[in-house]
Amino acid sequence: MPDHVESGTEHEKQDNGAERFGRQEVARLMSTFEALQRENDLSERRYADDVGIPRTTLQYWKNRKENLQASPATLAFFESPEGVEFLHRFVVAAHLVMTWMGTCGIRLVCLLIELTGLGPFIADSYGAQQAVSAKMQNAIVEYGSEERKRLSADMSHKKITVGEDETFLSEDICLVAQEPVSGFILTEGYVEHRDAGTWNTKMAEASKGMDIEVIQSTADEGSGIALHTKDMGAKHSPDLFHPQHEVGRAMALPLASREKKEKEARQETIAELLRLIEAERTYWEGPRGPGRPPNFGIRIDDAYAAEEETARQLERTQKHRRGWREAIHGIEEAYHPFNLDTASPQTAERLSKDLETRFDEIVKICEEADLSESSKDRVRKARRVVPKMVSTMAFFHEEVRRRVEALRLPPNQEKLLLENLIPTAYFLRSASKTQNKDRKARIRKTLDELQSELLFPGSAASALTAEERSALEAVAFDCADVFQRSSSGIEGRNGQLSLWEHAMRRLLPKKLEGLTVIHNYFIERPDGTTAAERFFGHRPRELVQWLLDHVPMPSRSAMNRKNPVKLTLFKCS
Repeated sequence: MPDHVESGTEHEKQDNGAERFGRQEVARLMSTFEALQRENDLSERRYADDVGIPRTTLQYWKNRKENLQASPATLAFFESPEGVEFLHRFVVAAHLVMTWMGTCGIRLVCLLIELTGLGPFIADSYGAQQAVSAKMQNAIVEYGSEERKRLSADMSHKKITVGEDETFLSEDICLVAQEPVSGFILTEGYVEHRDAGTWNTKMAEASKGMDIEVIQSTADEGSGIALHTKDMGAKHSPDLFHPQHEVGRAMALPLASREKKEKEARQETIAELLRLIEAERTYWEGPRGPGRPPNFGIRIDDAYAAEEETARQLERTQKHRRGWREAIHGIEEAYHPFNLDTASPQTAERLSKDLETRFDEIVKICEEADLSESSKDRVRKARRVVPKMVSTMAFFHEEVRRRVEALRLPPNQEKLLLENLIPTAYFLRSASKTQNKDRKARIRKTLDELQSELLFPGSAASALTAEERSALEAVAFDCADVFQRSSSGIEGRNGQLSLWEHAMRRLLPKKLEGLTVIHNYFIERPDGTTAAERFFGHRPRELVQWLLDHVPMPSRSAMNRKNPVKLTLFKCS
């Protein structure tokens, strides 16, 4: 065989056993043939014999390329090996972004291919792209399974907190468990029941092969989750959202509705007062009829009294609305392991006193506002969580103490870790999550004071080596992350699944499994890390490259079969 022809070809087997060439191989062979023909005027027969293909096959490839409806430059690129590679990546990226990252359907992918003018090179029919979508779904699920096994084998022992909750999609129960620090979803799938036994089974399957120990579960007060947490030997910690939500449901709407009615009543009394004043002025300025004049003074005094009463009622209701909101914010500010202003540890005893004081204020508002019994029941339900919140605070400080003592550090480093580094790590986490500007400013002020102490000459931190600083910093963040008061990550995930279920009418189990893989291994935070990388400590393989290796290049477009039927009232003879 002449040395100017590459030997060996790649073949793909069709279902009927016939061999065909892959698109990449066809592009390579045609590109080589065209180059040799330009340089050496190589004949079709000789080239076909050299590479071991029928001459008619080569002629078919050549005629097909010449008949494509595209400009010469476009044709030259997309029929080259580089162009075929681009088309492959384009189709994979379109499906990944539109049908996995977004809630688009396959028909929009077809429309994208058509509008970009790639129809001559990629089949834009629904059937062709549906086949690509099915292969991609299988590849994504396979990728998730392979990566979990690979990354689990290299991970070190890890004590974790999990956020657990259930959501309902198309009347099906979906259990979701997520590690809140990394955002890694441990389990997400449909079940028939949401009892403790089902939770135990799902979590056992999720943690199989992983060197993890669940020490805490942050969740609502559902009996199934609570019993499941006990079965795991973990601490059940209430999240902050649910008691706040119960108080909000108890007071927000009733007080807002009352304020609206009282504003309307006050406007009516003001209008009546102005009407009487205008009537008195008109009476005394205009011609007066026979009889005694109306007693405008008494009427106007009564109108003034009515206006003042409605103003007092409105002011009282507005005060009640401000009061319960301030109490809610007070609960939120108190439920931190460190004081926001002084960074001193928040003890369980102090937390209990603060929370009880805030709930006393809320109960007092309920009594003064004479809210309904159902509203009072909701407040009592929220208040029952207080002992568990206090218990969680005690658990946090005890767990931190055990972890620090296990390190057997020198006394000065242990003190530095407990009094400065762990609070600093916690406030760094909190500052990035807090949305309230005033609270963020308070946290930043305390954070600046803590970090300035680390830079003070002669401090314990100044004597640390670079390795010691790195080790203590890792311990500080691990300890700070033990306190998890929110299941917002789970609630957000439930919202995403609801949107998917709404868009697709029903979220099928395999699609749900693929969405979990996308969340864990593909979506990145601003720092460029995926949930899997943060959880396992190792970066997963690139998902896009995996898909390119496992999802075949889509087929070419067939002949244009569009033959629209024109509707007519008159039947042709």
